[in-house]
Formats: sequence, structure tokens, C-alpha cells
Amino acid sequence: MVGLKLIAWKDRANETTPDALDLFFLFKHYTKAGNDNRIWDEAPVLLQSCDHDTDLIGAVLLGFDCRIILGEDVVRTILSIIEDQGLRDKLVLHMARDPIESSEAAIKYLQKFEQGLRVQTLE
Repeated sequence: MVGLKLIAWKDRANETTPDALDLFFLFKHYTKAGNDNRIWDEAPVLLQSCDHDTDLIGAVLLGFDCRIILGEDVVRTILSIIEDQGLRDKLVLHMARDPIESSEAAIKYLQKFEQGLRVQTLE
């Protein structure tokens, strides 16, 4: 779903769509979607690098899971979107449209998601 949402967002980046807000929601709530035990079982090393913020760890886990499930071609497509500075800035701006979220938070979650996409192992 995340891969589809990100690619759909890119295709409609000049329009107002819920895709970026949906992505932000998924980044923030992946831990609570049945992945909380994974932090302790699979990825305790992430606690320090994410300042013990389990929601940020969830964004790393989501990226890692996407990398495994979606395959290299789709991951390359996703990374090409994230690596394009203009698209990245626009995505952050669209993610931060939620009145209770800031651009700073959107940047953090996107960075952690990207980290998860790039790692080979969570150890």
C-alpha cells in the first residue's frame, strides 16, 4: 500500500490528494499495527538511533518491510521519488498539511522510512 500511495502521490503531486497524508499516517502508526513486539524482538538497536520513539522505529520497520515485499524495482522507483529533492520537499509539504503535524516531523518520518528501505538487516 505504501509503494502504491507514494507512486500515486508522485503522479498527482501538483494536485491536492490525500496520498501524502495517508503516507504520513502509515509512517506514524505502523508500530501500532501489530509491530510493537518487533521492536524488542527484531530491532532493539533502533531504539537509540530513533531516540526511543517507537513511532519513528515503526517508520524504519515499514521501510524495511516494503523493501522485502516490493522487490528491488519498486524500491528503486520509491527511492528515486524520495531522492529527488524537489519531490521530497513537496512531499514533506503535503505531509505536513495535517494541522497537528509539522514539516520537521514529516522530515523525520520520511528519513526513517528511507532508512528502512536502504538497510539489509535490522540488526
